[in-house]
Amino acid sequence: INRRFKVIKELTDALALKFKKRFLNHSLDVLLEDKKDGLWRGYSQNYLLTYLKNDDNLNIGNKIVNVKITKITPLSLCAKLSRR
Repeated sequence: INRRFKVIKELTDALALKFKKRFLNHSLDVLLEDKKDGLWRGYSQNYLLTYLKNDDNLNIGNKIVNVKITKITPLSLCAKLSRR
């Protein structure tokens, strides 16, 4: 059972990463929920956890903002504010 679980987990992780890579360098709308240690955390329309570093003192919590995805990690997306 452990071997089967390991194979399924590796496959799931690979598919999730492949899905996330589609958004690299693209814009997404993200609902930002909270800020911790200088990073805003929120979710995209596809329920992808997204982190946004924003040095501006903008009050963007609990708002939907357009961001550009700059980096993919196994668990989340990293983004910057999109300047449309």
